[in-house]
Amino acid sequence: MLHTVFKRLQLNYEIIDVIGFSLGGALAVYLSQHYAFNKLILLAPANKYLNFRFTLSRIKHFLKCLYYYQKAFLLKDEKQKTCYKEKLLKVLEDDKLGLGFVKRKYFVKHFRRSFKTFREIIKIINLEIKEIKNPLFIAWGKFDQLVPKEAALKLYNLCTNENKQLVVYEEMSHTLIINKNNTKLLNDIISFLKT
Repeated sequence: MLHTVFKRLQLNYEIIDVIGFSLGGALAVYLSQHYAFNKLILLAPANKYLNFRFTLSRIKHFLKCLYYYQKAFLLKDEKQKTCYKEKLLKVLEDDKLGLGFVKRKYFVKHFRRSFKTFREIIKIINLEIKEIKNPLFIAWGKFDQLVPKEAALKLYNLCTNENKQLVVYEEMSHTLIINKNNTKLLNDIISFLKT
């Protein structure tokens, strides 16, 4: 069905840019192996999944923010106190958003079968990837709960086009595109599309 939809797009449009998020990112890479199109944008592409470093890096970031918040509190530095309070709230808000997303999307009665299908799709896609010729933009959140940075790096290194970018968003997680603090990400995508 993916092939049918893409062929239909090719009949109607001269220039096609492909963007994919998570599993959609892996599918976008798959399309790049079979069709010629303009630009490829990958948001936390799940060509590799299960980020075991996530918990440690998230706790480290939270404790760092908490430390600096307490330090600002003791020094009565209202500006720094407000800054780190906002960072702490963003961490908690992002975790709440991420957990809600996971609960709605994955913890349903068909989870085991869905995850098995997901793994099979990723395996097939990864076997087909040789190189990426398209101009490439990859976005990855430093606190991505699902996709490790190695997934983004591997795809970046497979790209033979000179116009390629890998941007790590310091305080974002796998919820990149649905995060309410995604203004920089959206601006970066628009800027990449315009170049």
